[in-house]
Amino acid sequence: MPVDRRPGLEKTSGRDGSISLVLKYQTYMARGTVKWFNEKKGFGFI
Repeated sequence: MPVDRRPGLEKTSGRDGSISLVLKYQTYMARGTVKWFNEKKGFGFI
């Protein structure tokens, strides 16, 4: 899995790491502040 260099994501360790990332994504998406670009697929959302 490639290194995630998107700003605003804290790296967490342990079993709840992925859960906290999901919750963080949901919060950002709800606020409409996520700016993400996938280099391989060439799409993004704000």
